Amino acid sequence: MPDIPRADLSPLDTHSLVSRDHLYPTFAIMSLHIKVALLLCAILCHSCKGNRGDDGTMDCCLDVSHKVIPRHIVADYKVQDAAMGCRISAVVIITLKDKKLCAPQNTRWVKKLMRRCDKIRQLLGQ
Repeated sequence: MPDIPRADLSPLDTHSLVSRDHLYPTFAIMSLHIKVALLLCAILCHSCKGNRGDDGTMDCCLDVSHKVIPRHIVADYKVQDAAMGCRISAVVIITLKDKKLCAPQNTRWVKKLMRRCDKIRQLLGQ
């Protein structure tokens, strides 16, 4: 079996290695700056989300339904106050399927649902 001549194998180009080594720290610093900027954007977006919808607008009830919501579909609730920047005060009932239903604040059946959710929260230690 004939030997492969060593002259056919090209040696490493030292000029390209020097230029890569010279540029590598610049790329590393640039990528570090980009990573920090992206991390800051992610933190700001997460902390600014609050009660806002996907399009950045406040997630508010515009009207309430007086139809009684069955308790077996209720998972949680949150109180919407007009002082939060919403037009009306209401209770947002969150169903097991993560639907948000707007109910009037001062009705007996809504207060009963709220007490039930509070008891469940207390039992679960939330």
